[in-house]
Amino acid sequence: MVAPSIRYLVGKAIALGLVWF
Repeated sequence: MVAPSIRYLVGKAIALGLVWF
């Protein structure tokens, strides 16, 4: 259950990165 959480955070970070850049 920890893996999905990390994957979700990573996806959110990537999404924010795309928005910023």
